[in-house]
Amino acid sequence: FVATQAMADNDGWMLVSMPLAVNGEVNLGSVTLAEKADTDNHFLNGDLSDGLTGWMMNHDSSYISAENAVLNVSDKVPAGDVKFYQAMYLDAGMYRLSFDVLGVPTSWRPVYFMGTALDNSGVTGSQLQVSKENGQIEGDWWTVTRDITIETSGMYYFQMNLNQVSSEASVAPQMQYDNFELRKLETVTVTWKNDDGTVLEEDTVVVGTIPEYNGELPTKEADSHNSYTFIGWDPEVTFVDADMTYTAHYEVTTSEHIWGEGTETKAATCTEAGEMTYTCSVCGQTKTEAILPSGEHSYGDGVQTKAPTCAEDGEMTYTCSACGESYTEAIDATGEHSYDDAGVCTVCGESKTVVKNWNIVLGDNIGLNFVLALSENDEVQVQVDGAAVPVELTQNEDGTYQVLIEVAAAQMTSQIQLFVNGQAIEKTYSVREYADVILAGEYADSVKTLVSNMLSYGGAAQKYFEINENDYADRDITVAEVTVPGDDLSVAIADQLDGIDFYGASLVMRSKTAVRFYFTAESVEGLTFTVNGTEYTPVTGANGIYVEVADIDPQELADVLSMVVSDGANTLAVSYSPVTYISRMYHKAETSEALKAVVKAMYGYYLAAQAYIANA
Repeated sequence: FVATQAMADNDGWMLVSMPLAVNGEVNLGSVTLAEKADTDNHFLNGDLSDGLTGWMMNHDSSYISAENAVLNVSDKVPAGDVKFYQAMYLDAGMYRLSFDVLGVPTSWRPVYFMGTALDNSGVTGSQLQVSKENGQIEGDWWTVTRDITIETSGMYYFQMNLNQVSSEASVAPQMQYDNFELRKLETVTVTWKNDDGTVLEEDTVVVGTIPEYNGELPTKEADSHNSYTFIGWDPEVTFVDADMTYTAHYEVTTSEHIWGEGTETKAATCTEAGEMTYTCSVCGQTKTEAILPSGEHSYGDGVQTKAPTCAEDGEMTYTCSACGESYTEAIDATGEHSYDDAGVCTVCGESKTVVKNWNIVLGDNIGLNFVLALSENDEVQVQVDGAAVPVELTQNEDGTYQVLIEVAAAQMTSQIQLFVNGQAIEKTYSVREYADVILAGEYADSVKTLVSNMLSYGGAAQKYFEINENDYADRDITVAEVTVPGDDLSVAIADQLDGIDFYGASLVMRSKTAVRFYFTAESVEGLTFTVNGTEYTPVTGANGIYVEVADIDPQELADVLSMVVSDGANTLAVSYSPVTYISRMYHKAETSEALKAVVKAMYGYYLAAQAYIANA
């Protein structure tokens, strides 16, 4: 502290006016000391020296030693307490007061006051009181350090006392003050909050010190699953150099949730995850878990994006309703052409495919069987080597049509051409062509032997009848040698019938093998003709009257045909077989070699047919 002047007034009281330096800031203030009733206590006159400049003492005989700032009353023992005063102007804030005291006799006690007013009795409005009991600092230093908070800027008064411990004090008081300092402190605001933001305490704290919370222990109310225990502050409390906020930090003790089965709150799709939400039955808290994408698309029934035609596949497009991914599948071509009158498809230009299937017939006749794909109003015509033949169509259960084209033995290489509505179909066909399929395929030996002998028979017939001589059916065909039986197979004739005579039999080698029984008669009226019990109607031809037994299978050529002519009372019986004819013709001297080759081949065909039936 630095005081500039002290003067005594007429009454012996001193008016002190002094500029005062606090932390480098100069504050000017003044104080008028009121007249004191006790005349023994008055202020020190004259100049004050050195370290205690600006202090006032109330004893007239006291003096101040400049050295070590010693206050000493040596000429007598004061009648009462010795008091020193100081006045200064202070700004609001926090200050640190410190000083050292030395050499107080045991009969005196040092006391320090600070207050907001000064009257005849001394400092009042106390802000601070520091005292030391007697005898405790004699011959030693007493160090005083106190922090003072000045709430309001203004004039403040300081008082140092040496109080008599007893009225019998015989030692003059003496005390030495040193290191006296009043320093304004730099402060910051420290705020203490609960974790919900509630302010628990707010303190003004000196910079460079560690703040201290003085309130009640922070608490946090437990909820349904959690309890909370205060464990400190966040951040950790340490030295402060700026405004600081500390928030209560709690340790959480959590009980388990009861989640239940959960509810699907978002369905998973083929590509996107879904969501399952679980709610705690205790506290209502929720959590979610992902449902993995299913990877299964929802394509639905699809849409036809391209219609199939007779020749080209169509297209069906399937699109996932969830993610839009799509794929296509082919729709098979219909195969159903739209033909014009010329048999050409108006869509793809393909000519009409009429023949769905065809095969050879090996029965009582020789020929080809065709399965045809026709429209309801189609008309079919057939030619064999350019000559039209009758056509009889039969419809099958699947809607196709069937037609049998019969050929004679000599026509096995003849070309069969089919026409639909006057337009020729894809190709021509022949018995030899299908026979080649059998001979080259995986068929039983008995089948191939039968077909080979049939072609041998057909080639011989071609040579005999001189038909298609540039394309014989037996070309490149080899068959086993056969022996035609001798002429012991004669015609058996029994009984006689007036008016009718049997004169011979013959074989008919068309598509069907047939036997004709020839008769001479003036009239056939009243006569019946039966063969093996079946009645036949006689035919009158150029060579006379005959009865034809048709549809004889090749394996049946040796079967005896019993012809009986009856007028109701008498009969004419004739027994005959095709092999009988074969034997008679083969061994007859007048028979040509060509005809012999025919009947021999026919006999070989018969033997092969029998072997085939036996192995079937």
